[in-house]
Amino acid sequence: MCFFLKAQGHKNLIAIDYYGHGQTDIPTHPVSLYHVGDDIKQLMDQLEIKKAVIGGWSRGGGVSTAFYDAYPEFITHIIFENTGHNIHYEQPKRFVQDLSNFLKRVKSSP
Repeated sequence: MCFFLKAQGHKNLIAIDYYGHGQTDIPTHPVSLYHVGDDIKQLMDQLEIKKAVIGGWSRGGGVSTAFYDAYPEFITHIIFENTGHNIHYEQPKRFVQDLSNFLKRVKSSP
């Protein structure tokens, strides 16, 4: 899983591990894609990033969708790579509905 964000006007790309992947510990409390989205928003606030391109590979696409659902005003573009072919998220119906809602918003935006 990979989730990334790229801030407007910045040359850096930030790659973020999902809980239990890479060097990120598994928390002792239950977590969801929305918890990761909240963590990413906190990181953006700390780095004073106002808007960013976000994207995700595999489960990272679910994180991207959850982040967009919670914080749409902080996203300029969204990228999905190899997402959803084997949905194994905590709430697959919610993920599919969120993705459907996101695509409807994108289609209706100028």
